[in-house]
Amino acid sequence: MGTSSRRNATTAAALLLALMLSSSAARAAAADPGFSCGLSSPSRSLPFCDRSLPAAQRAADLVSRMMVAEKVSQMGDEAAGVPRLGVPPYKYWSEGLHGLAFWGHGLRFDGTVRGVTSFPQVLLTAASFDEGLWFRIGQAIAREARALYNLGQAEGLTIWSPNVNIFRDPRWGRGQETPGEDPATAGKYAVAFVRGIQGSSPAGGGGAPLQASACCKHATSYDLEDWNGVQRYNFDARVTARDLADTFNPPFRSCVVDGGATCVMCAYTAVNGVPACASSDLLTRTFRGDWGLDGYVASDCDAVAIMRDAQRYAPTPEDTVAVALKAGLDLNCGNYTQEHGMAAIRQGKMMEKDVDKALTNLFAVRMRLGHFDGDPRGSAPYGGLGAADVCTAEHKSLALEAAQDGIVLLKNDAGILPLDRSAVGSAAVIGHNANNPLVLSGNYFGPACETTTPLKGLQGYVKNVRFLAGCDSAACGFARGEAPGDPRTPHRWPRGHHVRAVQPQDRRHPLGRIPRPGRRAGHRKSPLRRPQPQREAPGDVVPRGLHQGAHDGHADARRPGHRLPRPELPLLHGQDRLQVRLRPQLLQVLAPANRRREEPCSQHEPTRRPARDV
Repeated sequence: MGTSSRRNATTAAALLLALMLSSSAARAAAADPGFSCGLSSPSRSLPFCDRSLPAAQRAADLVSRMMVAEKVSQMGDEAAGVPRLGVPPYKYWSEGLHGLAFWGHGLRFDGTVRGVTSFPQVLLTAASFDEGLWFRIGQAIAREARALYNLGQAEGLTIWSPNVNIFRDPRWGRGQETPGEDPATAGKYAVAFVRGIQGSSPAGGGGAPLQASACCKHATSYDLEDWNGVQRYNFDARVTARDLADTFNPPFRSCVVDGGATCVMCAYTAVNGVPACASSDLLTRTFRGDWGLDGYVASDCDAVAIMRDAQRYAPTPEDTVAVALKAGLDLNCGNYTQEHGMAAIRQGKMMEKDVDKALTNLFAVRMRLGHFDGDPRGSAPYGGLGAADVCTAEHKSLALEAAQDGIVLLKNDAGILPLDRSAVGSAAVIGHNANNPLVLSGNYFGPACETTTPLKGLQGYVKNVRFLAGCDSAACGFARGEAPGDPRTPHRWPRGHHVRAVQPQDRRHPLGRIPRPGRRAGHRKSPLRRPQPQREAPGDVVPRGLHQGAHDGHADARRPGHRLPRPELPLLHGQDRLQVRLRPQLLQVLAPANRRREEPCSQHEPTRRPARDV
């Protein structure tokens, strides 16, 4: 064999060996995709991978091996990975208020599982006063979260639910998330739901490892979004010590003391002049000292930035981060602490030990979730959960049970309900939401595995159902017609003879435009036809890039002063034309001259809006 042939043979052998090694590495990666402390982890022999040690001790060992920059990178809801220690990235923010939700970064619904069980909104479920039901709902939500995690569709198992704020003011849109206005009921709900989420028994105990981590929010005295120009970002709740002890704090105390919650979230608002996320009295003395919190304290999203940008509580970003961590905050939802943490340490605003304390609390919860025990799939007690455990018949039946048990019938003197299928031959269904599954999902919702509406339900129960959508907003001055029994969504306009009402700005025929038969009238699109997100007035102070509800998906009430949409009315049978005239003064909703001044509720008093940052 010549020199050239030997060289070619050697090259071919080297390529074959490389392919064999590559194939072996690929098989190893498939068998162990890189979970912390797994077979291929560079740190599996270190103490923080020793499952026989307490979670807090393991967490402290891990933190002690990290460099300062690596530590700071862990202080946001999207924590960076530390490859040299085999620590993968982690996303803390997931929602499970009444089912796993789109909001947050920890869950995805684009893989094997594309739908999850959607339970009734909390305000309805709480009306059942059934603690066993609340426990089973929490348990089902966490099982589906574990299933997504095992399938690679979840990058975190820290669920930021439940919301146990006290619902005192019925104008608060987020009241639907809460168990209501009674502190005792809210506390019992918190205990049952948290135990279900975390895998405890209904009576407490067990839950090792955690099925998921529950987080009770938003502590404390938080029940305002936007009132009279004062927003949740700059609101100062003036509350007496007695009202805190008797009303606002008991649900959170029950969460921690009786439910064993592994997280409490501090609110945007200030309480008696001190932002909740900067209050050492609340975060350290109360949560950890009095209640014995064994877990972490998280901020509402961008609450740390808001402490400076809207509340003017600290002069610089570095001071703000230092104040929050020294007060007892462990995790900021957002990246503000990650951006300014290193500078705060360099400037001496806080010490590295302040960061160590926070990270030990965070990693201890992740240790209890089994995230540092290697590949969780196939290991007891949750490793076997998968796609077959999501949207099960049992979970769907539980959702129906919750809806039935929570319904409150105020009056039925005539005995009409329940409807007698044999006696009722026809029914009229009136109202925009009767055929709107999106609205019926509540807020903090995910992709439901099945959806139905009152209209669809009645159409399957009564032979002849006639449907009229009506208005889709409170500002609508006229009912909109829809063909009887039309199954289309209420957002679409029905066909038929329509005429637009005369508006003062019209310069055409005094009757407005009369369309030809079979065509709808032309109309100018109005922003009131669909719910719009709240926009800030020029004087409102909010952090850069934020608007009301930017992080949690709420579309708040629209401001007064909008013009009414151009109403369109169906012509009645036998009519060729319809004349509608509106007085110009009726075209304004709640005109400023006629608005009655609203008074603040309970003991909350709005503070003066701070000056805009320049």
